[in-house]
Formats: sequence, structure tokens, C-alpha cells
Amino acid sequence: MDYNQILLKAEKMLKGVLSRLLIFETHPEYDDYLQILRLNLYEWLIANPEKNFEQWQGFLFQRFTWDIQNLRRTHWRRKLREKSLTEYEETNGWSFEEICELKDVLTLNTAFTERERIYIELRLAGYSQREIAAFWQVSTSVVSRLKIKICHKLKKILA
Repeated sequence: MDYNQILLKAEKMLKGVLSRLLIFETHPEYDDYLQILRLNLYEWLIANPEKNFEQWQGFLFQRFTWDIQNLRRTHWRRKLREKSLTEYEETNGWSFEEICELKDVLTLNTAFTERERIYIELRLAGYSQREIAAFWQVSTSVVSRLKIKICHKLKKILA
């Protein structure tokens, strides 16, 4: 199996994935996304040498579309977290180092349970209560009650 010939045949499909997601050649990250798709295809070809690319083209199109969507979501969340941390520093006058020290105080305090410490770390990392609930596979009300318990303990510590 000649991988280079398959990659040349697949180039149109890979560009179709990007255009479906409204990522065109003028997009600043177009080449990066295209290279990621090429690498994903190459990995798939190596992992599945017995499968015919033409028969699996529709499946790969959908899979690569999902991969790029997830990658874009991850980039977007990272940028949003960086932006929110910068805004938090500007509005509250706290530096990143001070936030890290606060995180250490909160997570190392023995008054908090392990789950509460994990919750604090996740919230300081920028995760929402919904994301934490989905990660733990519990309802958002469980996470809200945990937040209330942490706030009560924090008031006792700071009092």
C-alpha cells in the first residue's frame, strides 16, 4: 500500500472537512488543521492496513470533522480561560502567583475533603459547574451543594 498516493487522493476530502467547518485557506490556522488531518489519516492507515480507504472515506470524513471540532472547542476554551484569568487579575488586582498561593492554601487545608479539594482545583482551572458535574457524572445540584459546603467551611477558616 502506497501511503503517499492515498494521501494525495485524500487531500480533497481533508480540505472538504475544513470547508464544512468554515475553515478556509485564509484562516490563520488552516495549514495547522490540514496537517493534523493528514497525520490522523496516516495513523489510521497504519493502524488499519487491511481496510480500503475508498470504502471508509465517509466514516473518516465524519470522524475527522469531529476531531477538528473538538480541537477547536479545546482551543476556544483555553483562550476563554486565559482571557477570564487576565480579566480576573485586572478586576481584583491579584497576580497569577497570588491565585496559585490561594489555590495551595485551599487545596492543602485539612478542613476540606478530597472531593472538595478537587472541586476547588477544577474551579480555579476555569471549569464550570456543569463541566465538573459532567466529569463526575452527577447532577449540577450535587455540585452546587458541594460549593455551598465549601463556602461555609471557608467562612469558618477566614473568620
